[in-house]
Amino acid sequence: MIAKDNKVYFVVETKGNLSELNRIKNKNHKIECDKKHCKLFNVAYKEATNINNIL
Repeated sequence: MIAKDNKVYFVVETKGNLSELNRIKNKNHKIECDKKHCKLFNVAYKEATNINNIL
């Protein structure tokens, strides 16, 4: 996500599934960092496997 000029823009990184057990360990660490950044900026974080889960 990028915050600029009082607007929040977001970036979506796709994952094949939502299960932590089926992801590589360093991917889970990155996702946890993403969640903390979103919380810091009071921006909603949502996990999805396809575009329909985002819209």
